[in-house]
Parts: sequence; C-alpha cells; structure tokens
Amino acid sequence: MEDERIVSLFWDRKEEAIAHTMKKYGRLLYSVAYRILRDREDSEECENDTYFSAWNSIPPNKPDSLAAYLSGICRNRAINLYEYYRADKRNVEMTEVYEELEEMVAEREHVEGEYQAKELGRAISRFLWGKDQRKRGIFVARYYFAASVEEIVQAYGLSPSAVKTTLFRMRKELKHYLKREGWYE
Repeated sequence: MEDERIVSLFWDRKEEAIAHTMKKYGRLLYSVAYRILRDREDSEECENDTYFSAWNSIPPNKPDSLAAYLSGICRNRAINLYEYYRADKRNVEMTEVYEELEEMVAEREHVEGEYQAKELGRAISRFLWGKDQRKRGIFVARYYFAASVEEIVQAYGLSPSAVKTTLFRMRKELKHYLKREGWYE
C-alpha cells in the first residue's frame, strides 16, 4: 500500500493504518531499534511504541516520508531506552557511535531547546547533502542507524579500513563544517 494511503487511514482514524504500517515497515523499525539496543524484547517494545506514537501524532502531522517519520520516532525511542538502561547495560556498538561523534558535535546538554536541536540537524543535513551518495550512506548507516562497521562493509562491498577511513574523514570534515557554521569553537 502506498504511504499516502496509509497516512490517509491515520487521518481518518482507521485502525487498519496500524496493520498496514506494521506490514510495510515492521522489519525496518525493528532493525532500527535493534541496532541501538541489541535486545530483541526492547526492540519489539520500541517498534510497538512507534505505532502508538504514530497513531497519536498523525494527525496533526502529515509526514512526506512515512518511512523517515516512523524510523525517526523509533530511533528516538530506542535511544531514550538505551540511555535509561545505560547504567546497567553497556551496548558496545552504540557506545562507540556516541564516542566517535562526541568530539565534533557538542554534547546534548549544550544544544539548548528544540529549535537549536533542529537547526543543528539541518546543518548536519546540509553537510551530508554536499557529499556523494556512498559517503552519505555510510555516514547515515553508522551514525543514524547505528550499523556496525561489519554491516557497512557488507552493504557497500568495501574493506573495513576503507569504511573506517571514510568515517574518520567525514567526522573531521563535519567538525570543520560545524565550526564554520558557528556551532562550537
């Protein structure tokens, strides 16, 4: 079923919207959550919470890309759950992702308010759209979807060192870009 039709079902408050969303995006949402949490039950919980959040937020929202909208909700829920459990459970892959980005993007507390967080997101998007599709895909896979280096190697047919070098260089370029944009000194 087309996304526009699914969104229309949400707007019409038809429960079948959830069933169609689960059928079309269930695996994507589960994988987004699992890459962050590395736990089956927690990932299923995030997936189900995403359907509930979509039901409560469409309307008033009318997403242009349902996949991006849902994966964003799921990703945020997974990160929140990860941070909640962080003291008890150490997710090595997500910890590595945070540590890799830490040096170039100010900590979350530094970004005050929702407006500034959205502006930072827009700045990072502008940076990424200036890169070729392969580099952008590698960066997004690692830092948005928390894919492991091994998963990126398989997806792009590159060597681990090529992936690590690409990520290192892009982090360095992003840091320089964000400095120019005035996000930190």
